[in-house]
Amino acid sequence: AATGGQVKIVHNGPYGGALGLAENAALVYAVTGDETYGQAGRDALVTFMPYADGSGLRGAALVYDWVFPLLSEDEKAMVRTNMVRMIEEVMQGVYSDGFSLGPAPPREEVPQAIYWGMLQSGYAGIGELAIEGEPGFSQKWLDDCKFCTMDSLNRFLDEEGYHENGPSYVDYGFSNSNFWLEALRLRGTDWSKHPRLSKLPEWLTYLMLPGALGVAPQLLPVGNSNFGNLTGQDGICWLHHAMPRNPWMSLVYKFNMSPAFVNSYPRTVGALFLWDRPLPASLPDPETLPHTRWYPDGGLFFRTGWGFQDCAFWLKTQQHRCLTGQHEDYGSFYLHAYGEPFAVEGMGKVVSTSAHNLVSIDGKTMDRSSYIMPRAPLLGKIEGQFASAGLVDQKEAYSDDWATEGPDLRLVSKPLNPVERAQRLGAVIWGGQHVGPYFLVVDDLDKDFGRHDYQWRMITNPQHQAEVRGEHVTLSRAKASTEAWYPPLMDCQLLSPGGQLVHETETEGEKTTGRLVASVQAANPHFTVILYPRRPGQPTVEGMPELNAALVPGEGGHGAVLTWPECVDRLVVSYGRRVEIAGLRTDARLAVVRTAWPPYGAAQTYGKILGVLMVEGTRLHVDGKEVVKAGARRSVVE
Repeated sequence: AATGGQVKIVHNGPYGGALGLAENAALVYAVTGDETYGQAGRDALVTFMPYADGSGLRGAALVYDWVFPLLSEDEKAMVRTNMVRMIEEVMQGVYSDGFSLGPAPPREEVPQAIYWGMLQSGYAGIGELAIEGEPGFSQKWLDDCKFCTMDSLNRFLDEEGYHENGPSYVDYGFSNSNFWLEALRLRGTDWSKHPRLSKLPEWLTYLMLPGALGVAPQLLPVGNSNFGNLTGQDGICWLHHAMPRNPWMSLVYKFNMSPAFVNSYPRTVGALFLWDRPLPASLPDPETLPHTRWYPDGGLFFRTGWGFQDCAFWLKTQQHRCLTGQHEDYGSFYLHAYGEPFAVEGMGKVVSTSAHNLVSIDGKTMDRSSYIMPRAPLLGKIEGQFASAGLVDQKEAYSDDWATEGPDLRLVSKPLNPVERAQRLGAVIWGGQHVGPYFLVVDDLDKDFGRHDYQWRMITNPQHQAEVRGEHVTLSRAKASTEAWYPPLMDCQLLSPGGQLVHETETEGEKTTGRLVASVQAANPHFTVILYPRRPGQPTVEGMPELNAALVPGEGGHGAVLTWPECVDRLVVSYGRRVEIAGLRTDARLAVVRTAWPPYGAAQTYGKILGVLMVEGTRLHVDGKEVVKAGARRSVVE
């Protein structure tokens, strides 16, 4: 608190928390030079440092760096000694509250272990690591950790300039203070004169991009949603004004000032990709950027274009260890279209897989435990200008679960929905001039020959309401703006026969979760859901037509004919054998054929073929004509 020019840090919680409060005062001192704040930070550091556990490491490191000129040599030595102690605590994975992260890793793996421990448990860094000469710390380990924290990063920048390849690990201590950065900017403070802030290199901007754009932070080595703190709208405003000639920040600013958002993290999921380091000095030509991008630590991204309101689809394929109970289920997907999130994540606030984009069998979800989530490796992908697709293996989601049994509560391994095969196929099909792109999500499960209650789930934007429109559900803003800006909406339809699609909501406390649910009782069903975001008519943009899908059931598969104003799409999903549906004969798991309208007055039903997507097949005949020859395992014909 600051009263009458006096600043006092009051201990009102864990010692680590007190150091976090001291961080704010020390930070103000670092920027303004006001020693009243500096002394408050210094007093808190000296007082609480001997008692703080590993949770206060980040705050201690930052305060230490910012109030360094105010510390005596004895105090510096005391702080450094306790930092070594706290680092050892982090390495052991044990904090004073009894929370355990497991046994100590080999010292060479300490940076990675601290990443799992500190970052994934909500702590934002590993603290001051400029401890050359301390016994037991190898030079390699020090080199690996050199960029771990913002204070070490700033010190390194002061002494040597920035590293051309950027850091391997980054501390988010800077993120907690974007509120005062914006305040300083509004007060007219010249950030460029600050000895540290003036030296922020462009690769630091690169680190801000994922959260700023809503792209998954997991794409970087430090997968933590704290990116949202650094890249909230206040921080983005500041960065935009601080770097007026930086084209990347201008782009970030434009994307984040869009009127549609869920919260600071997922509001623009998939808005942009990340590019390889080093960061270019200027924006590349959008025409040269890929529409499909694969990140081993994040998943497969699809984009329909590079305009402000183009569509992006993210098929997640990996799961990081989660220690908070607020887990995510990989193999799920996100969908962002026309500045609006439609298929969203669990908002980082749910502890049950009932609120994720999943399939459940007999009421049990694809979750083998509450904390260690399964992998969903990518089996293959297709990239094309007409359509792209990715196939994900989700069988591991149904492996054994641990449970307690008997009066002695002994721990036993029990099968949780064991299946022989579980795969998810995600595909995006680009539209034409007056046809928006649409997305297909195909789930394939083989369990046994008995009938089961299956449910396919997609988490929806909590700001959306659902309306039944014929055979499909339309999601749109619950409170549409009365201004000239027309929010987009999305048509959703279950293409699989024998099921139904409904929209459900569930309220827990003040949080309401909406989800689109496709349910069916069957043996080994195949779900195919089509998601078609629509942009209604605007004063300057022509609107897009509603989804017009006619279901075509068949033996060994199902299909649909999608009729658009300028083309006709036929799609077939097979159950692993040759089928003939809607004029398509194929053994492919998924085949989508786009044809033009036939000439006026012509006898044929369809015009010339404009594009073909085939996933995992060897043969495709369209209206009796062979299109893809045998042996083409995965093919796209343009």
